[in-house]
Order: sequence, then C-alpha cells, then structure tokens
Amino acid sequence: MIRRNAILIGLFLVSAASLLFEILLTKFFGSKLEHHYTFAIISTAMLGFGSAGVFVHLRPGSFPTDDGPSPKVLGRYAYWFALSCLIVIPVFCFLPVDPLFADWRGVIALPLFFLMFALPFFFVGVCVSYTLIAAKQGPGIIYFWDLLGAGLGAAVAASAISSLTGYGATVMVALLGVAGALFYWHATGSLPWKYSLPWRIPLAIALCVGVLAYPGLARGIYGHDIFSMKYGLLRKALLVDFQGIEMSFWNAIARIDVSKTGDSRERSYRGGIAHRFDTVDLPGRFILVDGGASTRQFALHAPAPEQEFLKNSLWAAPYVPRSADSPPEKALVIGAGGGVDVLVAKAFGTKHVDAIELNPDTYRVLLGLPQDPMRDRYSPWILSDERTSVNLLNTEARHWCHTLGGEETYDVIEASGVDTLTAIRSAANALSENFLYTEDAVADYYRLLKPGGILSLSHGYSSPASLTLRKFVTYLTFLEKHGVQRPGDSLVFIFDSYWENGLLKKGAFTKDEIARLEAYAAANHYRFIYHPLQPDDTPPVRPLGDAFSKLDDATYDELAKYYAPFIDPLRETVTQKDLPFIPLARAANAEEREKILSQMRWDVRPSTDERPYFYFVGTNQHTWLSAIDGAFVYPQPAVRWMFLCALLASAALVAAPILVRRKAKLEGGNATARKQVVAALPFFALSGFAFMLVENVAFLNLTLFVGGPLYSLSIVLPSVLIGYAFGSLATEKYLVRSSRSFGIMVGLFVLGAVLYASAIRFGLPHLIGTSWGLRVFASIVLTLPLGALLGVPVPWYMSSLKTSDARSLAWMWAVSSAFNVLGSMLFVPICFAMGRTPITLFAAAIYLAAILWAGWTRQRYPAEA
Repeated sequence: MIRRNAILIGLFLVSAASLLFEILLTKFFGSKLEHHYTFAIISTAMLGFGSAGVFVHLRPGSFPTDDGPSPKVLGRYAYWFALSCLIVIPVFCFLPVDPLFADWRGVIALPLFFLMFALPFFFVGVCVSYTLIAAKQGPGIIYFWDLLGAGLGAAVAASAISSLTGYGATVMVALLGVAGALFYWHATGSLPWKYSLPWRIPLAIALCVGVLAYPGLARGIYGHDIFSMKYGLLRKALLVDFQGIEMSFWNAIARIDVSKTGDSRERSYRGGIAHRFDTVDLPGRFILVDGGASTRQFALHAPAPEQEFLKNSLWAAPYVPRSADSPPEKALVIGAGGGVDVLVAKAFGTKHVDAIELNPDTYRVLLGLPQDPMRDRYSPWILSDERTSVNLLNTEARHWCHTLGGEETYDVIEASGVDTLTAIRSAANALSENFLYTEDAVADYYRLLKPGGILSLSHGYSSPASLTLRKFVTYLTFLEKHGVQRPGDSLVFIFDSYWENGLLKKGAFTKDEIARLEAYAAANHYRFIYHPLQPDDTPPVRPLGDAFSKLDDATYDELAKYYAPFIDPLRETVTQKDLPFIPLARAANAEEREKILSQMRWDVRPSTDERPYFYFVGTNQHTWLSAIDGAFVYPQPAVRWMFLCALLASAALVAAPILVRRKAKLEGGNATARKQVVAALPFFALSGFAFMLVENVAFLNLTLFVGGPLYSLSIVLPSVLIGYAFGSLATEKYLVRSSRSFGIMVGLFVLGAVLYASAIRFGLPHLIGTSWGLRVFASIVLTLPLGALLGVPVPWYMSSLKTSDARSLAWMWAVSSAFNVLGSMLFVPICFAMGRTPITLFAAAIYLAAILWAGWTRQRYPAEA
C-alpha cells in the first residue's frame, strides 16, 4: 500500500531543502567569484530543473505511473540530492579553479561549476516532475506541497545562514533531503530503515561531518576556506600582512572575515589615507566582505582629534571647508563599516554622529562582541565619549532618511564607497541594483542637510570615468530640478589617486571654503576633478586605469579581470572630450547640458529609483538592441557565452520531446490529444518567463521599502511561493470544477494586477517612514495575494492536460522552468530599458496573453472526461 501523504510530505521537505540550497549558493559564490559569475551560474544551473522534467517525460519505463509515483524511485533521487549537496559545496570551495586564471583552469571553471550545481537541482526536479505526472491528486495539490515547502525553505534561509554558517546550513539542506527520502520510502508501507541502514545513513552522516570539518582543513592549506582569485590584493592583506582570520561571520547580506591585529602598506588597507602617512604605523585589522570588498578598523593610541592622518584623509573633505572654530553639530555616516568615517567625524569635533551599518555582524563588531578578544582596542574609540555622542544603527540609509521626515538635521552626510558589488545581489536573480546613488537618493539626503551642510559620496575614479561622471551629472540634475540657478557652484570633486570624493553643498561654496580645500589638497597631494573656481581651460584629471594604457594587452586584461568595473575591460581610449566636468557644470541651462551629454560616448544620465542600476553604463545609442544585448550589463565574454548556452539549452528542452520518438504513445493515442499538448507550449513558456519578471520586480519594489535586499528577499520569496501554493490549492479545490473558471480567472487577474500596481504606486511611498514591523506587515499583505494570483493559471491548465496526457506535465514543467531561467537572465536588461513600473505592466501583459491563449486552446481541444 502506498501512503500518499508520506509522498507529499517528502515532496515538501525536498522542495524546502532545494530553495534553501539555492539561496545558500549565493553566499558561497559571492565569496569565490565575481558577482556577474554568481548570477550567471546560478541562473543557468536552474536548468537542472527543466532537464529533469524532460528526462522524466522521455523515460516512461523508468518512471511508471499506473499505481502512482514509485516511492522507491522518489526516495532514491531525494537521497542523491542530499549527497550531491554535501559533495559539491566543499569541492567547489576547495578547487583551485577560477575564471580569472588565464590557462585551462580558467577555461573549464564556468562549465564545471554549472555542471556541478545543475546536478542537485536535477535530482529535485525529478522528484517534483515525477510526482506531478503520476500522483492521483490534481496538479494544484502537488504545486501546493511543492511551493509551500519552497516558501518555508526561503523563509528560514536568512536565519539558518546566520546561526549555522554556510557549512552548517549545507548540512541542514542535506538532512532535509534525507528526511524527504525517508518519507518517500515510508510510503511503500515498509519501514524506511529497510532502504537506509546498510550504507545510506552512515554515508550521509560521514559526509555531514566532512562538510563541518572542511573549513578548518582548508584554512590550514589556503589560509581561507574558500579558494578564490578575485581581488587578490585584498586576500594578500588579510592572509599575509595581517596573518590570517581571527573571526568569521555569515549572514544573508554578506560574509565577513575579521583579521588579526596588524598593519599593512597596501592601499586596500590605507585607502583614502594621504600618501604622506605611508611610513606611519597604523595598527588595526582588516575586514574582508564577501571576498571582494574590504573595510578596516584602526587601533588608535590617542583620541581621534589628535590623529593627523584622520584629519587629512580623503574622507575628511566634507569637514575641511568649515572654520576650525565652528565644528559640526551633527553628522550622518552611511555604511559605517569598520568605523573610519566615525573616527573622522570625531577628529573634527563633531558633537553627535549617527552611524548606519546594514550588515548585522559588522554592526556587532563595531559595538564590541563579547567573544572578540581585541574589542577593547577598537570599540572605545568608536563609541560615545565626553566630546562626541555616537548612535550606531543597524538599518538601511534610505529608510532612516524617511524616518526623519525631511527635517534639516545634519551638517555632514557621508558615504565612503559603501557598496560592495557582491553584497547587493537580488539572490542572484536581479544582479546588482543600487538605491544609494540614484537621483531620488540624493534628494533624500539633501532634505536632511542644514543650510550650508555637505553631502559626501565617495567612489573609485576609474577608467573610463563613467561612474564618476554619472554621479556628477546626478548632482547637477537634482540641483537644477530643485531650483538652483548655478548648480556647479555647489559641487567639489576631489581625487587622491584611486578614490574620489564628490561633495554637494546645500548652498554655494564660498571663496574661503575653496581656499581651505585647496590648502588641504596641496598638503596631501590630492587633485581636483572639479571645483567652482577652476578656470574653464583647466585640463581634466585623468582617471585611474588611464595610467595603465601603455601596458601590454595581456597585463591590462589581467588587471581588468581583477578590478572590473573599476578598470575598463574594453580598454577604450579616454580623451579630454570624454571628461567634460567643467562644461557640464558651467552649462547655461538643462538644454545645453543635455546637448553635451548626448554627444558623449556613454550614457551617464542619472539612475533613478525607477531604474536603480547605477553601475550599468551603456552607450548613448538609445535603442532596444543596445539595451538588451547585455554587453554593458555582463561585460565578461564568458558570462555572455553562458547565457547563449542557456538560451540554446532552453530551446532544446522545448524541442527535445518533439524530436525524440517516445517508446510509448500518448494515452488514448489520438491526434487531438497530441495537438492539445503541443498547443500548450506557448502558455507554459510565457507564464514561466513572466513569473520571473514579476518575482524580480516585486523584489525590486520592496528593496527600498523594507530596508535593503536582505529583508526584501526574506519577504518576497516566501510570500510569493507560499501565496502561489495556496493559490494552486484553491484552484484545485474550487476553480477547476467551475464551468466559469476561465472568466473568473481573467477577472481575478485583471483586478489583482490593477490593485497591485496601485498599491505600489500610491500606497507604499506613504508608508516608507513608518516602523519596520508595519512595513513588513504591509509587504506581506501585498505580496501574498500576488503569489496566490500567480498560482492560479498553471495548475488550472495542467488539470485539463492531465486528463489527456499526464506524462506531458513533466515536459510542460520543464518548459516553464527553462523560461524561468530566461526571465531571470533578461530581467536586468529589460528593467534597465523600461523601468520598474513599465516592466510590471509588461509582465502582466505577458501573463494575460498566456491566459487568453490557454482559454482558446482549452476551448479548441477540450479535455476528455
């Protein structure tokens, strides 16, 4: 006797494990590979789901359906999933293979990683697709248990990663997979131990122990548990100059590795510190963030006001214009990191500092962890003292700005290179959106400045200078819209040889303030990219990377690999015409400035909250083709090749069952049934593609609202998936049996789309300054019904297909999975071209087209009773 409830519980557990594993991969990939590679590999690895569906569809002999799904087969694939997760994670972390290698190790890296991680998803895909075609329950019931498990897996991901570390969470994934296998075997009516005791359970336990022991073993070999070639100078500083890792922390935002106390002359540690202090000892520790960014803590020997290196650092620029007898009352530090900006604020006698840090573990390190043996050397200098009160906040900057209600609060607002390119991914689905540098963000910061206050945003000034130009134009555009007649008089951009600091004053810079800045720059050998008193014929300062133009191609290409996007991988020649800072600032009006912008090679117009892709600088050719070719979004050729392969693989998943003759004919063997199955392909392709667009835009819509990508991920994924589960259940229970099901579904869809778009456009902006709990509640209330709405069409259509050809459901599930991948890959270019609101309407239109197609095909090829 088959115990069908046990099969559904097994499906629930395996689905939960697979979603937790998918999110977990972003953490491991973020520590080993560039963010572009992470996105590409996880997206394409998801094709493992689709290939499993085709595999089940084409092998009827291996997946019998007469008595329901075989528990023995399901248990075997669930167990293989668990084992494969335990094997691929340590192998991936340990292998000395990386796309940055110039030899065969670089050639095989991406294909190898794709195959490794496609395998676990393949095993899960077999469990889902086989259950879908063979279960006696309807598709809506199967989808309910599958997506309920996936939603709960997503819900616990953040806490699992934080509390168990990445390796402990891997063991949790495997245990869930093994538990799923045991429930599957239990469904045979026999004790599950019959299938497990001889060797399966001991092997799984041994691999779990191996995964937990792996980090210590790998650190003994590499100094770090994850072999990586990205940003090699950062690893050198951590592992050589500072003699290794003292503490490591995992969370869903980023992993951080805190070094032992030491010193280094590397600019990765001394960045922003004037070169005249290169011979001065600066003891401290190095903090590596996701293997690709860094911050640092300084162990001072005297209070900050006595530290000349702080007063002369590049980060001191917003404080320098002020008179020495008028210290700032209040400052806001965005992205406190190791606390350097807080120390700079203290050095200038600031009376109160609000310091925001999004990463919860970095925040706790700043406060002083009880288990940190060196906390007394660092935390006292950061925390409040008799001169300066410091308020450390674990929150997101834009939300904090809204909680203050636009009150003019701060003399200085500073953010020094706070984004990492690895910690701002949308679970590797939406790549790296950035709400810190948009025109809307500048408006939020500007409102909080007191008259005469200064906003300071720092970034690398690198070839071809397009990012710095975009920030410069963002300042100018905002000021002009704000009614400032001469916006260039409120800007100063200063450069230290790598970093630039862009200052925006609430008011015009005076001659005395410029004189103080010039004296400060001369003393520290800084250069001005722009200030209001420069003569019109001042030659533009060349960006970092331009100095490397005389290097041979091989050397330059290696540097571009390591430092993209800060060194132009295309090695385009930068001319004076490409650096029009002074002409842009001195333009008489917006029309004259637009004329200059339209003649540039790159489109450096401001990013906005509607299109928050600050880092994606395309050409000035405003065509759909240039928007979606992806070259400026995915600059690495290897990534674009992977996407081409994914496109071909997706086409193969659609076409393979048509081209390959099946051994068994369609049930019933009639031509109408065959036509019905083929006619279903467009529906599953369109709905699969549109689903990923909707999921990603929902994520993007809430990222700013709830306070960052971590919280948006933690809300959107579980809510959409759990909502989808209950939508599928309701469809199976009520809608499938209704003679008016099509009309009801269309009406629900149109009404739901209008309500969702209205809530995003008119409701959320009014709640962004409310408490975090209220915003989370509002997000769940908004997203759950959206998921439920998305959960209606697919099981509704599958229910009619199952009566004609149940085995075809595996194929349709494969098609949907393949187009999920394509939707994920193309979301960023499409959103960049259209914006968040238009892409929401675009995705809704695709869904509506799919539903109308489904209604037509169901009427043309009615299901057999």
